[in-house]
Amino acid sequence: MVRLAGQGWAVLDVLKRFLQEGTSGLVYRKPSEAEAKFTPEMEAFLRTCLAEDRAWTIPQLQEAVEGAFGVRLGRTTLHHQLLR
Repeated sequence: MVRLAGQGWAVLDVLKRFLQEGTSGLVYRKPSEAEAKFTPEMEAFLRTCLAEDRAWTIPQLQEAVEGAFGVRLGRTTLHHQLLR
């Protein structure tokens, strides 16, 4: 149960999905209402930041994006975008 709660699952939600869909309802799916946070404007902003003559860490880039766009990107999301 701790593992489920740690991943943002509520036990009643899991039970409801299991009763409706069987074991396939237990497979994690991104919520359908979730929208992408990362935009082309953010990509351009990051390219500008990285073109500067300095070293950036992921936390520094997170703060820069949050300051410019009001959106806090997760470390993994930002890392994946940088690898693109």
